[in-house]
Amino acid sequence: MFETLLKSFQHSPLSLWGPFFVLLLCGLGLPVPEDIVLVTAGALA
Repeated sequence: MFETLLKSFQHSPLSLWGPFFVLLLCGLGLPVPEDIVLVTAGALA
């Protein structure tokens, strides 16, 4: 399941801008752990 999710986001602009905007929102107070976002962005890269 994880592999198909990675394949679907691999060539999407969301794979580049999604983690950026989530980390930006985390800096503004979104209660999401930044570590999870960074690990996911690394897997997408």
